[in-house]
Amino acid sequence: MWSSVPASRFSWISTAPPCGRAQYEEDLALYLKIAGTVLRRPRILPHLARAAWAFRARDWYRRPPFLPLPPRSYMRWRMETAYGDPNAVPPAAELERYVLWTSRMRQLMRRRTDD
Repeated sequence: MWSSVPASRFSWISTAPPCGRAQYEEDLALYLKIAGTVLRRPRILPHLARAAWAFRARDWYRRPPFLPLPPRSYMRWRMETAYGDPNAVPPAAELERYVLWTSRMRQLMRRRTDD
């Protein structure tokens, strides 16, 4: 019975991170920076939640860590285009400015579609 199920079907099940340890630690550094920014500036939490939801990976609920996080490739591309380094971690002030800017832009786009 179990032999008819291809092994690749369960290939996402793993205790190790899907990338190398160094990449995992760099990703963790970025998300810890975001969490620290939210703790220092709780007013940006709703804006950050909206931005995170907008950039979430498709089918995030089907792959560990089962969180609506943006795809790693997208985050690396964003960091490379913004800072010239795919492993960059943005300063807290810049992160806050970006999250508030995206929130304002979404509000403006909604207003234009409502008119």
